[in-house]
Amino acid sequence: MKNTLPALGLLTAILGLCIWSDRTIERDNGSRQAELQQVESLVQAEQWEEARHTLLESYQRWSQQTRYLRILSTHSMIDEADGLYHQIMASVSIQEQNQLIVDLVALRHQLTLLTLREQPTLGSIL
Repeated sequence: MKNTLPALGLLTAILGLCIWSDRTIERDNGSRQAELQQVESLVQAEQWEEARHTLLESYQRWSQQTRYLRILSTHSMIDEADGLYHQIMASVSIQEQNQLIVDLVALRHQLTLLTLREQPTLGSIL
Protein backbone atom coordinates (compact mmCIF):
# COMPACT_ATOMS: atom_id res chain seq x y z
CA MET A 1 0.00 0.00 0.00
CA LYS A 2 2.83 2.40 0.84
CA ASN A 3 4.39 1.82 -2.58
CA THR A 4 1.20 2.52 -4.52
CA LEU A 5 0.42 5.91 -2.96
CA PRO A 6 3.38 7.75 -4.54
CA ALA A 7 2.59 6.15 -7.90
CA LEU A 8 -1.07 7.16 -7.67
CA GLY A 9 -0.05 10.67 -6.62
CA LEU A 10 2.28 10.97 -9.62
CA LEU A 11 -0.39 9.63 -11.97
CA THR A 12 -2.91 12.11 -10.57
CA ALA A 13 -0.43 14.98 -11.01
CA ILE A 14 0.27 13.95 -14.63
CA LEU A 15 -3.45 13.73 -15.37
CA GLY A 16 -4.02 17.16 -13.82
CA LEU A 17 -1.21 18.69 -15.88
CA CYS A 18 -2.59 17.11 -19.06
CA ILE A 19 -6.04 18.53 -18.41
CA TRP A 20 -4.64 21.96 -17.50
CA SER A 21 -2.48 21.95 -20.64
CA ASP A 22 -5.43 20.99 -22.84
CA ARG A 23 -7.62 23.74 -21.40
CA THR A 24 -4.86 26.32 -21.84
CA ILE A 25 -4.26 25.38 -25.48
CA GLU A 26 -7.99 25.24 -26.16
CA ARG A 27 -8.53 28.70 -24.61
CA ASP A 28 -5.56 30.28 -26.41
CA ASN A 29 -6.44 28.78 -29.78
CA GLY A 30 -10.05 29.88 -29.31
CA SER A 31 -8.77 33.43 -28.88
CA ARG A 32 -6.65 33.09 -32.04
CA GLN A 33 -9.69 31.80 -33.94
CA ALA A 34 -11.72 34.85 -32.90
CA GLU A 35 -8.88 37.19 -33.86
CA LEU A 36 -8.52 35.56 -37.27
CA GLN A 37 -12.26 35.80 -37.83
CA GLN A 38 -12.01 39.50 -37.03
CA VAL A 39 -9.14 39.86 -39.53
CA GLU A 40 -11.28 38.18 -42.18
CA SER A 41 -14.19 40.53 -41.48
CA LEU A 42 -11.89 43.56 -41.68
CA VAL A 43 -10.41 42.34 -44.97
CA GLN A 44 -13.84 41.79 -46.47
CA ALA A 45 -14.72 45.35 -45.42
CA GLU A 46 -11.41 46.45 -47.02
CA GLN A 47 -10.14 47.92 -43.77
CA TRP A 48 -6.59 46.84 -44.48
CA GLU A 49 -4.78 48.84 -41.82
CA GLU A 50 -7.04 47.59 -39.03
CA ALA A 51 -6.70 44.04 -40.38
CA ARG A 52 -2.91 44.36 -40.37
CA HIS A 53 -2.90 45.70 -36.82
CA THR A 54 -5.22 42.93 -35.54
CA LEU A 55 -3.14 40.30 -37.32
CA LEU A 56 0.13 41.58 -35.85
CA GLU A 57 -1.33 41.52 -32.33
CA SER A 58 -2.60 37.99 -32.91
CA TYR A 59 0.80 36.89 -34.19
CA GLN A 60 2.57 38.39 -31.17
CA ARG A 61 0.32 36.41 -28.83
CA TRP A 62 0.82 33.30 -30.98
CA SER A 63 4.60 33.74 -30.80
CA GLN A 64 4.44 33.85 -27.01
CA GLN A 65 2.28 30.72 -26.97
CA THR A 66 4.60 28.77 -29.27
CA ARG A 67 7.34 28.74 -26.64
CA TYR A 68 5.03 26.63 -24.50
CA LEU A 69 3.61 24.63 -27.41
CA ARG A 70 7.02 23.50 -28.62
CA ILE A 71 7.43 21.61 -25.36
CA LEU A 72 4.13 19.78 -25.78
CA SER A 73 3.31 19.43 -29.43
CA THR A 74 4.63 18.43 -32.82
CA HIS A 75 6.99 21.05 -34.17
CA SER A 76 5.78 20.56 -37.73
CA MET A 77 2.23 21.57 -36.80
CA ILE A 78 3.49 24.69 -35.05
CA ASP A 79 5.81 25.53 -37.95
CA GLU A 80 2.94 25.10 -40.41
CA ALA A 81 0.74 27.52 -38.44
CA ASP A 82 3.64 29.97 -38.11
CA GLY A 83 4.23 29.82 -41.87
CA LEU A 84 0.56 30.48 -42.53
CA TYR A 85 0.69 33.52 -40.26
CA HIS A 86 3.59 34.87 -42.35
CA GLN A 87 1.74 34.19 -45.62
CA ILE A 88 -1.31 36.02 -44.28
CA MET A 89 0.81 38.98 -43.19
CA ALA A 90 2.32 39.13 -46.69
CA SER A 91 -1.14 39.02 -48.27
CA VAL A 92 -2.36 41.82 -45.99
CA SER A 93 0.64 43.97 -46.87
CA ILE A 94 -0.10 43.69 -50.60
CA GLN A 95 -3.87 43.66 -50.06
CA GLU A 96 -4.40 40.30 -51.80
CA GLN A 97 -7.84 39.37 -50.54
CA ASN A 98 -8.41 36.03 -52.30
CA GLN A 99 -5.19 34.33 -51.17
CA LEU A 100 -5.55 35.84 -47.72
CA ILE A 101 -8.98 34.31 -47.20
CA VAL A 102 -7.69 30.89 -48.31
CA ASP A 103 -4.74 31.15 -45.91
CA LEU A 104 -6.97 32.31 -43.04
CA VAL A 105 -9.16 29.24 -43.48
CA ALA A 106 -6.05 27.03 -43.56
CA LEU A 107 -4.64 28.64 -40.41
CA ARG A 108 -7.92 28.29 -38.52
CA HIS A 109 -8.02 24.63 -39.56
CA GLN A 110 -4.42 24.14 -38.41
CA LEU A 111 -5.22 25.67 -35.01
CA THR A 112 -8.23 23.38 -34.70
CA LEU A 113 -6.06 20.35 -35.47
CA LEU A 114 -3.52 21.49 -32.90
CA THR A 115 -6.23 21.82 -30.27
CA LEU A 116 -7.64 18.38 -31.08
CA ARG A 117 -4.19 16.80 -31.05
CA GLU A 118 -3.47 18.06 -27.55
CA GLN A 119 -6.66 16.74 -25.98
CA PRO A 120 -5.83 14.25 -23.26
CA THR A 121 -6.52 10.63 -24.07
CA LEU A 122 -5.61 7.51 -22.19
CA GLY A 123 -2.85 6.80 -24.71
CA SER A 124 -1.31 10.25 -24.44
CA ILE A 125 -1.35 10.17 -20.65
CA LEU A 126 0.20 6.73 -20.38
